[in-house]
Amino acid sequence: MNDYEDEQVARVPASKRGVAFLCDVVVIFVASVLITTVMHLIDLVVPLLTRYLSQVLIACLLLLIRDYFNSGRGFGKMFMGLEVVDYDTWESPSIMQSIKRNIFLFAPVIMAELVQIILFVLPKGAWGSWITLALTVLGGIYVFVILPLEFVVYNKSEEGRRLGDLFANTIVIES
Repeated sequence: MNDYEDEQVARVPASKRGVAFLCDVVVIFVASVLITTVMHLIDLVVPLLTRYLSQVLIACLLLLIRDYFNSGRGFGKMFMGLEVVDYDTWESPSIMQSIKRNIFLFAPVIMAELVQIILFVLPKGAWGSWITLALTVLGGIYVFVILPLEFVVYNKSEEGRRLGDLFANTIVIES
């Protein structure tokens, strides 16, 4: 526990955090569609740009840094009256804290997108399907092990900190 008052560290309900997350996903999906549309226009001048930066990768990258925007109050958290702060200083999270905090949620998707870029650049071969299969299996294991672990850690934490919060040394509070 840090030096701040216990009442300020009241556990934020999972439902409130879930609604904030869904709001972020919707807003970032719309933003990624707009960014991808602009990229397709640029692709007319710089060919293959959209081949390396897909809408999914752009959305995941934005979701990784969403807690950095607006002093720890991404759109969803702002809508729900929440904010992410550094656990020790109660200051806004750094961009690295935001990435560390959210990497557990999006690592499989980001890895899959990066592997697709690598497979596009490298010569074609049978090994590409083996890499895709291995990535699918690892992604499935991740979804059935790491993501449930996020919820277990959240439920066991008195302060409602999930695995990503512990890794990034952050906490979600009512603002």
